[in-house]
Amino acid sequence: MGQVDVGWRLQALAFSVYAVSNIGLNYFNSWALRQAEVPGLGKGDFNFPFFYTMFHMVASAIACLLLLNCCGAAKEGAAPSFALLWEYKWQILPISICTVLGTALNNWSLTLVALFVNQVIKSCVPAVTCAFEFVWLRKIDSWKIYLLVLCICGGSVLTQVDNFDGASSTIVGIVVCAIAICAASARGVLQKAITSGTPGVEPLQPLVVLMWDASFSAVILFFMWVFSDERGRSIDYLLGRTGNELSGLLAAGIISFGSALAFTHNIANYYYIMWTSALTMAIGGNGIKILLLCVSAVSDGMTSPATIGGIALVVSASASYAYLQYQPKAQAAKEVPADGPKETTPLAAQQPPAAAKSSTAV
Repeated sequence: MGQVDVGWRLQALAFSVYAVSNIGLNYFNSWALRQAEVPGLGKGDFNFPFFYTMFHMVASAIACLLLLNCCGAAKEGAAPSFALLWEYKWQILPISICTVLGTALNNWSLTLVALFVNQVIKSCVPAVTCAFEFVWLRKIDSWKIYLLVLCICGGSVLTQVDNFDGASSTIVGIVVCAIAICAASARGVLQKAITSGTPGVEPLQPLVVLMWDASFSAVILFFMWVFSDERGRSIDYLLGRTGNELSGLLAAGIISFGSALAFTHNIANYYYIMWTSALTMAIGGNGIKILLLCVSAVSDGMTSPATIGGIALVVSASASYAYLQYQPKAQAAKEVPADGPKETTPLAAQQPPAAAKSSTAV
């Protein structure tokens, strides 16, 4: 089991789609889920994270199923079936549980801890991912990689110093947020394991894994919605019993657009992890957060030494990490096998005897 060997162009494409959809989801969800006196005026007021995320998962599962059956993708790998699901149940079900925990607990933690605390804990995702890669995949990186990971985490923490507002944070909130990032990190490692394969277990293509992951997650989120206070409020929103009589149509638009972004984000996430590693994806996620912070810093005039220093540390460490990851590949590409043809080898000597004889006869 290891990293799937594909060209850097495919890796760059997958990460670019992941980054654009990630940024799009951040901004769109910020608008859609924020409270407002009248839905659609200023903000969407669709403040039902379980209900909202459930539709993301349903849309992702349906889209994967259509792609697998209509575009011939199922012929390239194992087609989804209940027999296949049962065979991989101990790989797929934990991924779904991590998906739900990572999303639901993170949203819950925002009501229990200050934003600064939430962001600082989430900045440690690359370090937690290293630990899970060692435990599950027995992957050991060089000390240089671990040092760069610590620099990325430390720089990410520095960028959040200006967001500290002195708000109180509960111990429960800190624990909830910590569990959320552990679930998110574990999900990435499990995705890497199932899409790249492990000893004795054949790999599954990302579309199949995502379909079952999204399906299980949707079922879990449905029951969470049923037994939460979101149920009554979300039904009122759909029926237009709000300050906006057309809030039902607004909900349809929010769910449709958000679900499309979520599917694009999820599928790019799966392929990028398969083609690189869970750690690379975690560091890339921190890089996207730093990019968003740079945009906010420029627009809001946040140019404190801590913010600038943190951004510089994350950018330089991320660039160094990318260099260390791809340096061995570049070196291997330059090496020529000892028994391979060389520039000084005559062309005739490279032909089999039979082929050489045939050429002479012509």
